[in-house]
Amino acid sequence: MRGLALELLVSFTEARPALARKVPQLAERSVPVMLALAAAVEDEDEWHKNVGDEEDKDEDAETVDTGVEAMERFLLAVGGNRAVPATLPILAARVAAPQWQQRYAALRGLATLVATADKALKEHVPSLVTTAVRHLADDHPYVAWAAAAALAALCTCFAPDVQTSQHAEIMPALLTLLGPDAHPRLRSRAARLVVDFASECGEDEAEMLAAYADGLLGALVAMLGSGVQPQQQAAVIAVSALATALEERFLKYYASLIPGLVQLLQAAAGAGTPQGRILAGHAMECISCIADAVGTEHFAADAPAVMELLMALHAQQLSGDDSQMGTLLKASARIAKCMKGAFAPFLTRLLPSVMEYAQLDPKLSMEQADGAEEDGDGDGEYSIVNMKGVGKMRVSINIKELQDKALGCSMLAEWAEALQEHFLPHVEAAAQVLVPCCTYKLSEDVRAAAVDAMPELLRAVKAGGDGAMLNGLWSAAWMELAKASVVEPDPDAQRAILESIAACVEVCGDGCLTTPQQEQLCGGMLRPLVEEQATGTAKEEDEEEDEEEEGVMMAVVELLTAALKTHRDGIVQQIQLHLLPFYGQLLAADRPAGDKTAALCVLVELVDHGGAAALPLLPNIVAACLQYAQDGAPHVRRAACYGLAV
Repeated sequence: MRGLALELLVSFTEARPALARKVPQLAERSVPVMLALAAAVEDEDEWHKNVGDEEDKDEDAETVDTGVEAMERFLLAVGGNRAVPATLPILAARVAAPQWQQRYAALRGLATLVATADKALKEHVPSLVTTAVRHLADDHPYVAWAAAAALAALCTCFAPDVQTSQHAEIMPALLTLLGPDAHPRLRSRAARLVVDFASECGEDEAEMLAAYADGLLGALVAMLGSGVQPQQQAAVIAVSALATALEERFLKYYASLIPGLVQLLQAAAGAGTPQGRILAGHAMECISCIADAVGTEHFAADAPAVMELLMALHAQQLSGDDSQMGTLLKASARIAKCMKGAFAPFLTRLLPSVMEYAQLDPKLSMEQADGAEEDGDGDGEYSIVNMKGVGKMRVSINIKELQDKALGCSMLAEWAEALQEHFLPHVEAAAQVLVPCCTYKLSEDVRAAAVDAMPELLRAVKAGGDGAMLNGLWSAAWMELAKASVVEPDPDAQRAILESIAACVEVCGDGCLTTPQQEQLCGGMLRPLVEEQATGTAKEEDEEEDEEEEGVMMAVVELLTAALKTHRDGIVQQIQLHLLPFYGQLLAADRPAGDKTAALCVLVELVDHGGAAALPLLPNIVAACLQYAQDGAPHVRRAACYGLAV
């Protein structure tokens, strides 16, 4: 009954968040109920036996799941600014409780709060990291596990600040948890925490991470030698993350690690078990990440032997369980980047299966739903639709085939990027599959992979020096990308399409857009986006939606910049005719900072690349830059000052 009451409360909050926020003390009264459910956890033997920390093997009590999931939904609905002040004192009291269940629930709640209200928590991050680190040494392994989950959320949501400012606090505790005396499951959880920490480290943080690499890799190598496959899997994934983050700094470990990883790969591949195949896939991924980190010169001697192992694993996947096919193929793309032309013989062997994936054409099927809801293909997914005059119909599609199609398309893109001119013999066949997929209706993942592939295919052709093929491919790609930019409903995907077109224009270079294409670009593709942003009706504040819209507007800027650089004063008239009136509206004093920034960026690019055709616009552009050179928003101020410098 309590679960049903909580579901009603959360559903109401999700449906009417603005109204729910007006209810006095809503979070203060609701969160304790959710934490009480999360604290209804029992110390189960099966939890301790899950030494690989594999979440799909956990069977939390239903009440625990109910509490944690309800809290996530509730906090997302009410928003961080309201949730944080109400929730933090409750969590602080419970994390200090003598009962381990209360500490466990509080840390689970902290991980949820971080993931749902990250920006509103910023000033509290140092103390929250300290709390999570302290509880990594908790006497009860459940609590230490929950502390690791909370710390992982902090490392991910507040990266790289947490890594740079609190590494000296985190790393000693993490190394202790990786040690041989730690609880077996916690060692694997610590390896996953290494992934969370290292994956968010960029070039600026690599030197800091390198200072801990000896200790981290020593502990992970010990786990690899444990002989316990689930722990080995966690360790090998962590080594991959370190290699990717450290890049050339990983070279000092190459000679000592690669032989052992190859042996592990051979043993796992030869085991013939599902767990062995999973471990083999991750070992191959790890080797490819190391190859990518150390470069061609150091990996070249080992590359042929490693690729023969990959080919053997690929053959196993084709003949049976193909669950690791994606991992293997992505590993091959990293290795291809190192081997370049020497990869060609292996590409010839891998390409048929990938083309087969990319050419899959799963169909929607419809049949009467009466009494048939549980029948059908186990790989399919269906919905029951009530159709007027027909009755209930089951509409289904094979999800596995859609996923395989997306994998095939993404691999063609990755190989084209890795091999450049060495991919030229395969560009035509790849393009015949990929170009139509830019507007593929049944899968966003397929569309995204095809869109990302377009500039890579063009780069491969350009690197190969085939001008006629470049022109033909660009003509075909333009038609589909232009269509995709208009019909794509998802803002993030729309942004990716515009960025892809910008990259294509840069690759194809001067004069690649004909006059009709320039008019189509400015009037047909970009005008509706900019006009809607300038004249759209006011909506209830939604931070995530605002960020999506800002991303689309900056992608428009990127595309216009590419067009101006390659066509200069030839495209200024189209921009002036179709877009400048709306950018003028976006510069109004009451517009959001993102709108002003986008408008200023376009005006500056006009001055920078528009030549004589942009000179009549100069007085108004200078006036706009002067107006916003001292704006309160840093991005607006930066764009205006850059404009004055230009």
